[in-house]
Amino acid sequence: KFKIKSEIGEINFDNTSIVYMTNVEAIINLINSDPIIIKANQAKYNKINYETNFKEDVLLTYQTHRITSQNLDLSFENNLATIYNKIVYDNNNAKLSADILEIDLITKNSKIFMDNEYKKIKITTNK
Repeated sequence: KFKIKSEIGEINFDNTSIVYMTNVEAIINLINSDPIIIKANQAKYNKINYETNFKEDVLLTYQTHRITSQNLDLSFENNLATIYNKIVYDNNNAKLSADILEIDLITKNSKIFMDNEYKKIKITTNK
């Protein structure tokens, strides 16, 4: 189940299935799982396939996991959340900085990588 709401929504009159949203909050409720909550300053939402592109001060929370970035693309066709542009992942044990983070919405498995193979992911622990 996917719910999305915003303070302001503007329909694209060239393509009425697209809604441009401001001050957005989305909730993804998956079977046997805690909700995934996404907040952002802006989003482009497709009413037909639910594809959503969040941007500007994006925050994703899931249980004790917290991810901030400038962009998050949500694809229900691929069951994938792609987070990029100034990613900081934080939980009770560690903090991580990377360029791209992909999360499988079904398995919750994730892939973390950098744009440049010579750059390294930065991880710090709280212990």
